[in-house]
Amino acid sequence: RRPLNRPVQATEIPEEPSSTRFGQVLFRSISPRNTPTLLFGSTSPKLLISLGFVRNKSNPCGEPSFKVQDKRAFDMLDFTSAIQRESLRLQSAAHLGLPKGMGTVRFACHAPCTAAEVVEKAKAVLRVINEQSLGSWPSDADWGRLLPSWFVERCEPVKSEAESQAWLAWWRGLSDDQMADVERNQAWTLDGWLYSLTPDQRRWFWWDAVPLTEHDFVVAVEAHEWPFPSGALGWLLRASGADRVEAEV
Repeated sequence: RRPLNRPVQATEIPEEPSSTRFGQVLFRSISPRNTPTLLFGSTSPKLLISLGFVRNKSNPCGEPSFKVQDKRAFDMLDFTSAIQRESLRLQSAAHLGLPKGMGTVRFACHAPCTAAEVVEKAKAVLRVINEQSLGSWPSDADWGRLLPSWFVERCEPVKSEAESQAWLAWWRGLSDDQMADVERNQAWTLDGWLYSLTPDQRRWFWWDAVPLTEHDFVVAVEAHEWPFPSGALGWLLRASGADRVEAEV
């Protein structure tokens, strides 16, 4: 069994994009199944640090292990610009232009409801996030009032330290297929999801969504770090009604 702190591997695959609407896809990745990425969604950030899974200055080998592949660091000016451009794209695809950072990464999605419903609900949540991202970050209680009630209700309650330790022990005993099933279906806590969207952590931004059928669609995001933590995007889409979100690899 692979070690939990094994870095996520990235493969560079230059290619012609299937749609110019998505810009250029520069990278694709496969995350090790034995990495409990969804522990981030069900446990408080402070507890995750104590468990050794959150990347920070004192834990550079935390899970996941990320490396900025751009020539310069992604600073607050970059973040501000990315938020402003994303806000325009959330209004209309006419504002797409060319992607910044590492390019765009696509996710194939399916929903039992209509694709349009999922996309609009996900955009509604991101609009609230963007409105609050360039000022003082709200408290968890304030976020609970600011975000759509349906999204808050879909999130899982925070686990206690004992519950998190028990969950981790249970998770480590699963087979690869069982781990993959858990990752596809596990709900995130609100504070765990919001932590992934803070300016210090967020490195992906909505690019566009294109319907393929009434229930199938593709979402593209602009990535500013590779590999980037896409679990928060996956939970946003699943909470919005999708039952399948898979990176195109």
